[in-house]
Amino acid sequence: MNPKIFNEALQATARIACCAGLVGLVACQTKADDSASNTDTSVVAEPEEQVAEPENEIVVPEEPNFEECMTAIDAGFADENFDTSTLLDCCMLTTEEVGYMELYENPDYASLQENCCEEIAQQGEFSSACTPWGPPTPPCMNTGSAHA
Repeated sequence: MNPKIFNEALQATARIACCAGLVGLVACQTKADDSASNTDTSVVAEPEEQVAEPENEIVVPEEPNFEECMTAIDAGFADENFDTSTLLDCCMLTTEEVGYMELYENPDYASLQENCCEEIAQQGEFSSACTPWGPPTPPCMNTGSAHA
């Protein structure tokens, strides 16, 4: 490998690791601050009121699981005003869990295949269930008169 390219790749990796570390520190600090404020015994916390979610609200789970994601996907793609880009994690999870054969052969998953595979492709992501042959391959090299 070319040493210059190797060094540039190493520097890029170091920048990514540094950014990830900073994000982790900020997230941990926020959680520590929240837990510290919850341990103060001088303040009596009032019970939080349960806010009823509207029946037609589409809830995208923060921690994707198959059942909740399927519900969110069905509702999200049925609502033309809903931002379906928020369903990317759910689409990735469900398509991989269902698999290629079921997506294309089982009519129960036809809408999942149509909607999620399109959303995954639009956002530049890859799901092996949507494209079992893998990501797009690079263009063919011209083998014309390059060999002399």
